Amino acid sequence: MRSLAPEDINQFEKRLMLREQNKNSEHFRMVCANLEPKLRKEGTLIMVTSPCFNVEHSMITAKLAIGFAEQGKKTLLIDAKFRQPTLHNFFHLNHSRGLANVMLQDESIRLYTRPSFVSNLSVLPAGTASEPYAEIWGSGKLEKVGEGLRQDYDVVLFDAPPLLMYSDSQLLAGFCDGVVLVIKERQTKKEEVLLTKSHLERANKEIYGVVYQTR
Repeated sequence: MRSLAPEDINQFEKRLMLREQNKNSEHFRMVCANLEPKLRKEGTLIMVTSPCFNVEHSMITAKLAIGFAEQGKKTLLIDAKFRQPTLHNFFHLNHSRGLANVMLQDESIRLYTRPSFVSNLSVLPAGTASEPYAEIWGSGKLEKVGEGLRQDYDVVLFDAPPLLMYSDSQLLAGFCDGVVLVIKERQTKKEEVLLTKSHLERANKEIYGVVYQTR
């Protein structure tokens, strides 16, 4: 039997943590249930972000995606963090091609979506972007991509960069139907939360829910 390389063990541990912690977490089941009234019949696009850097941010996005998929909803999880792509680590995927190729090269999103180890859940890695990130989001491609996403999926979750640190998330928020905000006890400051709320209100974007981390 072939022994596992250290990187394989690391990937396996992340996958196990993602699946098992989510499976036993009543908290995430409740979050998905609370978001249910916000879902649209034609498909719903949700951005998950935090005010500033949050180490568990992407894990939470992935757990929410698993929660929706386990409810029987056809779900797509998109890594929109071009600077620090993360989701491919949880699902053991190659991230060299993905959303960036769709946005910059006018390619079909179906070319790069990958099935996951969870039924009803697909993942679109970030891909590699050489262009200025703001130009990617401002290319006008998002609207066209969104039409296809709504037709193909019940729920689409974008794992986005921290909203107060990069313009990417503010541009992406304008494209999505609503936002889930992740904040962390003793790390996220009150003024950061209020400023994030102000940015989203000016963009006329509803905060669908808040995930409050205590550890």
